[in-house]
Amino acid sequence: NKINYRVNPSLRLQGKFNYSDTKDQVGDTNDATFTEAAVGFAYRPINHDRLNVLGRITYLYDLQPVSQSIEPDEKSLIASLESSYQLNQRWELGGKLAHKEGEIRSDRDAGNWSRNDATLAAVRVRYHMTKNWDAMAQYHWLNSDESQDTQHGAMIAVDRHIGENMKIGLGYNFTNFNDDLSNTDGDAEGWFINLVGKY
Repeated sequence: NKINYRVNPSLRLQGKFNYSDTKDQVGDTNDATFTEAAVGFAYRPINHDRLNVLGRITYLYDLQPVSQSIEPDEKSLIASLESSYQLNQRWELGGKLAHKEGEIRSDRDAGNWSRNDATLAAVRVRYHMTKNWDAMAQYHWLNSDESQDTQHGAMIAVDRHIGENMKIGLGYNFTNFNDDLSNTDGDAEGWFINLVGKY
């Protein structure tokens, strides 16, 4: 469930809300609750369209059924800010900052919550090879308060533009995390496919 609002030619706002509540008629071990609420913006100055800025704040609450997951209960508030700047027809620089104020509990739907905060930073360079093909390299850092360590590494990808409003990419992540703080379960290493909309 999404809503989009165009404030002016340079600024768009977006809201999203998803909620599901599943009850098991036999027992409560398969009960599940999921809530996702987000507000964000996209800013691209009409008189200086080399610059793009995206921002979002997301609230998540996830209680998964025992039969489908061993992941802990989680609730979190995530703020992110991402920007890119096109230096010329070939080169583009970008970056991202994100922070998660999160809590988890290992006993399903019971017990005390414990902190699970994390901060992410990323720098990215993109090279426009031909009319429809781009190459991208990114280096990112993830600091986890729970484990009290900082992980870092690279990610590369090749993108194919499809029309004026979409591109699809294939890449490889050399780290076990990505730049999405809503998913920090440590299994992000390897090949990935990326689909991106443009305006």
